[in-house]
Amino acid sequence: MHVLFVGTRAPLTPERRGAIEKLTFDLASTLASEGHDATVLTVGESGRRYTAEGVQLVEITEPITRPPSHVTPVVEFGRKARRVADRIHRENPVDVVHAVYYPNLLGFRPPGDAPLVVAEHNAHPWRKEHRFIEELTITHRLRWEADTYIRLAEAHAAFFGAERVLSVSDAHGEWIDRAIPEARSKRETMYNFVDTDVYRPDTASERDIDFPDGKTVLYAGRKVPHKGLHRAVSAISKMETDATLVVLGPLGSGFSDVDSLDGVNPDDLEPYLGSVIEDAQNSGVTDQISFPGYVADADLPAYYAAADVTTFPSVLESFGMVPVESMACGTPVVAHDVPPIDETVLDGETGFLTNEVSASALAAALDRLLTDDSLRSQFAERGRNRAVERFDIETAVQEHIRLYERVHSE
Repeated sequence: MHVLFVGTRAPLTPERRGAIEKLTFDLASTLASEGHDATVLTVGESGRRYTAEGVQLVEITEPITRPPSHVTPVVEFGRKARRVADRIHRENPVDVVHAVYYPNLLGFRPPGDAPLVVAEHNAHPWRKEHRFIEELTITHRLRWEADTYIRLAEAHAAFFGAERVLSVSDAHGEWIDRAIPEARSKRETMYNFVDTDVYRPDTASERDIDFPDGKTVLYAGRKVPHKGLHRAVSAISKMETDATLVVLGPLGSGFSDVDSLDGVNPDDLEPYLGSVIEDAQNSGVTDQISFPGYVADADLPAYYAAADVTTFPSVLESFGMVPVESMACGTPVVAHDVPPIDETVLDGETGFLTNEVSASALAAALDRLLTDDSLRSQFAERGRNRAVERFDIETAVQEHIRLYERVHSE
């Protein structure tokens, strides 16, 4: 079977790709390893065509200057991708088109009579991300609202021509169903996945992870309001346990690893992160927060495995990769009891889900886990088992193959 993946938002190079790009490449390369043909049309700067891990990658060049709206560049991408897809189809007939970023379908048409599967990975526009950004001006809020309207219109167009629409969690699917009821009959859930041969508990011993002494709480995620870093920092100040919060990723442009937050001027950072650092300084917990800097994909499993607990205080996710990656590495998770996190983390079995979205609730749950080695060990084992049994990449690949076969035969 030849599967043509269309439309990642960013290049697939490791230093620039995000979660969608990583998931797309991992799915394509695993399909290739099992004897299928996989081609990915992706955003790129060079327009080159090359092969990596059995996957044929074709870069579609972006406009030299990006217009104010994202619509023009995605239409240009779609038109270019359509021409490239037709050429690829003549060389090796495409059986299924799997689109991973629906705005890039503007101007695109599947080659031949190949059925179209549209996978939606994002929480926005189904849930409005800007509701969580307090410092937005009225002008910026209006721009967000306009963007929501545009993306919903794009989704209507993309989903209309699709044989299947994939959500990445049941909660995510319900949001899509409410926004576009016409797509409900073709919509199904296909969970995101993790390679549990890569994300595993023994990776900490394979890397030289320089963690602070004592108990460690890991935060992995973007530094934006809805991800809840401010609650994680505040929780550290409220905990009875002496623990260090390890925040992956650099503070910002011009920063790498930071030995002490005491000397960091919050005004040198973007507003949200600056306010988080200022709160830490005012609370006197700067010596309990560590920023190790940029962490490569290859090192990420070792950081999970080396931590005692991972905290994931996000309130807006379509799926949430961090809890599943952490569980695969044998590290329990403390998060808020919000959909769809309750579909991955089992409260009282693989971690704790707090009923209240607050720093105090996080602190109490973290204290309980960090002071009970036996409970933490039980959660670690159950979390690893759940990741392997439900969210492993091999399971996901087989589910995708069955889906491709169904839509191809219909």
